[in-house]
Amino acid sequence: TENPVIVLLDNEGNRCISSFKIGIRKMINRPDLTKIMLDKCGNDKRVLLNKLESAKYGALNDDAIGLYAKCVENEDLEENFLLECRRVLIDYYYDNLDGDLLENQLVRVNLKDLKTSDRVSMIELMIFRELYNLALKNMEIYGFYGISPKRTARLCEIFIRSNSEQINTRLFQQLCTYSFNRYRQSKILLTFLEKNYEGNTQKLYDLWIVCHDMGIETTDLEERLLRTALFTENDMNFVKEVFEIYYGHCSSGKLVR
Repeated sequence: TENPVIVLLDNEGNRCISSFKIGIRKMINRPDLTKIMLDKCGNDKRVLLNKLESAKYGALNDDAIGLYAKCVENEDLEENFLLECRRVLIDYYYDNLDGDLLENQLVRVNLKDLKTSDRVSMIELMIFRELYNLALKNMEIYGFYGISPKRTARLCEIFIRSNSEQINTRLFQQLCTYSFNRYRQSKILLTFLEKNYEGNTQKLYDLWIVCHDMGIETTDLEERLLRTALFTENDMNFVKEVFEIYYGHCSSGKLVR
């Protein structure tokens, strides 16, 4: 086709073939009518969106937050818009220390469509509000890289203290290792890793140094470290040091015999 052109077509099949001036104006520009509609038809999405559009340009006060809260209850609105409303509510409730309402939104927010940085913030908020199972579930889906190791260490401590079945999962072991590598001040976490951590000889030795310096019982870790060193027959520089400590408090241990 030579010299094609694009034309606008209306619902009746009429084509617009010449340009004309386009202007946009509000159909309703009277605050008193908007208030009446909000009172009478408060759950109508068109009324809500009309009022919210005006509220966006003012202060984020209780009235505006009330509109956002109504929007997230309206299932007819698009998912991306609902997500944005939840983010506004979560930020507001967090800043205003409204924990119950914050939790109510956190358990309902879908992290799938968030940017990585926003997703990290949401998971950290879940840990902060002690929604540990929800946080761990989301970390299983989206990972935990970038989350504050102080927060992840806190979550790990809670699960270890409660002897949760979660501590036997691979994800939890990885989370403990992540927390240890970046935040080494938790004795509860170190004691758990001393019993359960598996890694190469150098990583086992790094963990042993920290545990030993903090006065944590290290027999199990020493046996795993020495077995790994003997099996691989490399990284032997520190084996003598570890063995001497091990022999000193476990002279009848399995490896000595």
